[in-house]
Amino acid sequence: MASVQPVCGPFPAAEGPALTRTWNWVVGAIGVVSAIISAYTFLTKGAETVQVLYELATLGGVTLGVGLAAIGGALLGAAIGLGIVLSKGLDRLKARPGRNRCYGGIVTGIATAFRSGEDWAFPYAAQHDRVDVVVKRVYWPLINAAPAVYAWCATDRHTSALIRSYFFSNRVKSAVQGSIAGAVVGAVGGAIAGYFAGVAVAAAIGSAACSASLWFYLLCLLLVIVVALVVALILTLITATAGGAIGAGATGSGGTPTAAPPSGGSAAPVPIALGQYITLNAVLTIYGEDNDAWVGWWVDVTTSPPVLHGVSTAGEGPGGGAPFNFVDADGGFTDACPLPPSSGG
Repeated sequence: MASVQPVCGPFPAAEGPALTRTWNWVVGAIGVVSAIISAYTFLTKGAETVQVLYELATLGGVTLGVGLAAIGGALLGAAIGLGIVLSKGLDRLKARPGRNRCYGGIVTGIATAFRSGEDWAFPYAAQHDRVDVVVKRVYWPLINAAPAVYAWCATDRHTSALIRSYFFSNRVKSAVQGSIAGAVVGAVGGAIAGYFAGVAVAAAIGSAACSASLWFYLLCLLLVIVVALVVALILTLITATAGGAIGAGATGSGGTPTAAPPSGGSAAPVPIALGQYITLNAVLTIYGEDNDAWVGWWVDVTTSPPVLHGVSTAGEGPGGGAPFNFVDADGGFTDACPLPPSSGG
C-alpha cells in the first residue's frame, strides 16, 4: 500500500471522559425500564383486559403486588449496575486480536491512568497508560489499512497521523478487579436496600391510595419499581467505585510508561517523555472507544521493549516542544524496526 497521508477525523477529536463512556450503559438501562413499562401498558389495553389484570393483581392483596414489584425493581437495578461494571472492566482487561507490528515516530502525547477525578469516580472505566506517537510516513499504511474508519492526528500544521499506543497498567487491572468485587457485594446489598426502599415508598403512599383503582395501583407499582431499581443501581455503582479506588490506591502511583535504556544491558528502564524519538512493537487492533481507529493495544515491553533514539527539539510548541510532526520524525532518526512496514498479514 502506498504511503498516502491518512485523512484525520474531526479535529480536534473528542474521546469523551469516562462519565460519557459509562453513560451509554445508563441510557441502555433506561431503555430496558422503558421497554418493560411499554410492554406492561400494551398488555393493559382494553377494558376487559384491564379489569382481569386488576383482579389478578389484587387477588393476594396490595402488599403482594408491591412486594413483587420491589423485588423485581431491586434485582433489575442490581443487575444493571453489575452489568455496567463487568462490561467496562472486562473490556479493559482483555487482549485483542490484531497484527503484531513495529513502528517508529515521535512521542507527542502521554496520558496516564488515574490522572483525573473521573478515573477515580469510575475506576472500572479507567483506561491504560497511553503514548501517542506521530509516526513516520512509511508507517502510514498501518493507519490507513481497512477496516479502520478513523485516524488520530496531532495538532501540528501538517495534522500528522499518530498511533495511540496503550501500555498495560497493573493499576488499571487492580482497579477493575476491585470494582468487580465491590460491585458483586454492592449488588447483593443494593438489591436488599432497593427492596426495602420500594416497600417504604408504597407504605408512604398508603394501601388505600394504591388500591383505589387500577391506574392508581399501576402508578404505585411503577413508583415502587423505579425507586427500588435506582437505589439498587446507585449502591452497586458506589461500592464498585469504592472497591476500584481501593484497588488502584493499593497498587501505587503507577508512573509513566518506560522504555529500554539507550545503552541496553541491565540499566534501569527510562521513563518515556514528550519529544522522544521512539520505536514500539504492539498488536495493532481496531478499537471502538477510539472511534474504530488502529491503536497499539498493550505495547510489548518484554520480548520487544520500546527503544528511545534521542529527543527532538523541532516541535511546533513553545521551546520546540509538542506538537511534533511527521517531517521531523522522517529525518530525525533511524528507528529499530527490523522489517519494512506492512499493513497486511
